[in-house]
This record gives sequence, structure tokens and C-alpha cells, in this order.
Amino acid sequence: ELTHSNEKLRAEAQSSARALEALQAAFQLLLHDVDNAPGRAQGGLAEMAEAVARLTAEREHMRNALARSEERFDLAMRGANDGLWDYDLALGKVYYSPRWKDMVGCVDDEIGPTLDEWLCRLHPEDRQPAFDAFDQRLKGSEDQVEVTYRLLHKDGNYRWILGRGVILRDATGRAVRMVGTQVDITARKQIEADLILAKESAEQASRMKSAFLATMSHEIRTPMNGVLGMTELLLETRLDASQRRFAETVMRSGQHLLNIINDILDFSKIEAGHLQLEKVE
Repeated sequence: ELTHSNEKLRAEAQSSARALEALQAAFQLLLHDVDNAPGRAQGGLAEMAEAVARLTAEREHMRNALARSEERFDLAMRGANDGLWDYDLALGKVYYSPRWKDMVGCVDDEIGPTLDEWLCRLHPEDRQPAFDAFDQRLKGSEDQVEVTYRLLHKDGNYRWILGRGVILRDATGRAVRMVGTQVDITARKQIEADLILAKESAEQASRMKSAFLATMSHEIRTPMNGVLGMTELLLETRLDASQRRFAETVMRSGQHLLNIINDILDFSKIEAGHLQLEKVE
């Protein structure tokens, strides 16, 4: 929006400048007429002088407005910490802001005003997709583009970049200029990669835990069934009161432990997604 406002102010200032130059030329002609015919040219000269003064004031006002707008734009770009680029399709030249160059580890005189400075730094896997994304907008009717790619830094590493652009067209709809920004999102990409790795590690740990619980439950339940079976047989024999009480205690404790083991096994099945429900009449 600031770029559009700057362009509009600049166009108005240029138009006023041309009108002022035309009036100044006419004013000089009137001055010449005053010398030759003072009475006839006096009225037109006064009107012309007022018009020149008015246009001069308007031109100064527009110049100040443009300067303030450009200052706001510059401050906004510094605050956003974005790199600015401006591609003039007619001239085939690209302006890269100092921040843009700093993102790839370069100073001002290390990067020229050519599109190749961007293309040669693109990661091989991103070069064609990124170029196609911009090229399709240039050839189509959409004026905005957003694409993610990697740029080679001077230190030999790649930086993740989020590029945004808007296309300016002439009266016939032909693209004549593209202006945009780029943001270094390497840190965000690293966080995303760490989160994915952490998620995969957590899922792997959960699978290992479920496998361990299932194995442990099975290994414990098998001998426990043997203990309960033998205790049940023992209770069917002739026992005195004290012996029967001991055997019944073993039976109750074993059944309680078996229920816990079954619950653990069911829990591991739930985590693994293997639990099957049975309808009981």
C-alpha cells in the first residue's frame, strides 16, 4: 500500500512539474509581450503569475508529502526487517535493498541489479518451482504471489525465505514491474523440523511402551493362570481351616493381580488401536 501511495504521489508531482514548466514558459512569453504591449498583456500576466505561484506551492506540497511517505515506507521496512526487491521488466533490472543483500551475507557492491543474482542463489530443488510461481503470475491475471524457497548464503548454507510480490501492469494489462519483499524464516523452519522430530520420537516411544506392556502382560498372565489353577485345585482338597484361609487369600490376590494385568493389556491395545469390543448379552 505504501508503494502504491508513493507511485501515485510521484506521478502527481511529475504532472504538476510539467504543468509548472509549461506555465513558466508561458509566463516568459507574457513578459516579452509586456515589453512590446504593456496594456494588453498586463491582465494575463497577473493571472499567469497567480497560477505559477499556486502550482509552485502545490508542487512543494507534493514533494513534502512524497518525502514523508517514502520516510514512512523506509521506517516500516526497517521495522519489519524485510528485504525489498523491485524488478523493472522493461529494463530487465532488479533493485535489491541493503537488507535483502544482508540476508544472503553480502554487502551492497557484491550484488548487481540482475535477476540472475536471485536465480543463481536458489536451491536446486526450489529453482524451478519458485521461478514458475512468479512466471505464472506474470503471464496470468493474478497480481499477487507468495512462495517459499531457499537461498544460498555467503557462508555456504541455505536460508529459508518467504517471498511475496505484487505485479504492476500498464493500461493494456501487460506486466511492467514487480515489487516485493522477502523474510528469512529459517528459524521458523528449524522449529517446525524440531517439532516433527519430537512428534516422531514421542510416537516411537509410545509404540515401544505399548509393545513392552503387551509383552510383559502376556509373560506375567501365563504363569499367573497356572498359579490360580493350582490354587483352585488345592481348594478342592481336604484342608484345615487355617490352610483353606491361606489358599483363599492366594486365590483372591492372584485374581486381583490378573485383573490388573488384563487392564494393562487392554490399555496397550487401545493405544495401538487393536482393542475389539464384544457385545455381552
